[in-house]
Amino acid sequence: MIVVVSAAERPVPAVRLAELHDVSSSYLAKQLQALSRAGLIRAAQGYAGGYELARPADEITVLDVVEAVDGPQPAFTCTEIRQRGPLATPPEVLPAAVPDRPGDVGRRRGLARIPARGDRRRPGSDR
Repeated sequence: MIVVVSAAERPVPAVRLAELHDVSSSYLAKQLQALSRAGLIRAAQGYAGGYELARPADEITVLDVVEAVDGPQPAFTCTEIRQRGPLATPPEVLPAAVPDRPGDVGRRRGLARIPARGDRRRPGSDR
């Protein structure tokens, strides 16, 4: 949805976004509200109103969008199954844990680097 809004030349109506993504208007309204609260999109009022990016696409990352919709908590919490059950392994034998938030990778790639649908060019290339 954010990619669609970023590629549009004018604000995109919520009804059109709901149709495009085949979701209900009520579900989409919740997502749009979360994205708006996070400062990623803004509503444009009037006859040709709709939603547009609140800042340039290259300043918005995929992680920004995920955190706006899902919140900042990790999507997965490891319960370390290897420490439970009949073959449990003591924690000191296990390798070091992976950090819960490997999201720094998502913070480095802005939406402007994601090619639009049908665009076969590599991001950042002129050809």
